Amino acid sequence: MLLRLIQLCTFFNNGIAIVIVALCILFFVTFQLIRRSQKRKSKALNKTAGQNEGEDKESDSLTGTTVENP
Repeated sequence: MLLRLIQLCTFFNNGIAIVIVALCILFFVTFQLIRRSQKRKSKALNKTAGQNEGEDKESDSLTGTTVENP
């Protein structure tokens, strides 16, 4: 996919191709960092909720609230 993008960009100008490829790489890296940080947050929330809660309570990972089981 990246090679095809580079081949398409060579029709324009080498400078434009470099800018487009750099923007694509930047977007991909940013997206991956956002996903990793969200995974770390959810793991941290689940870990702290499991340590702080008793066996009769459940933790809602989206809201961070606890719900007691009947």
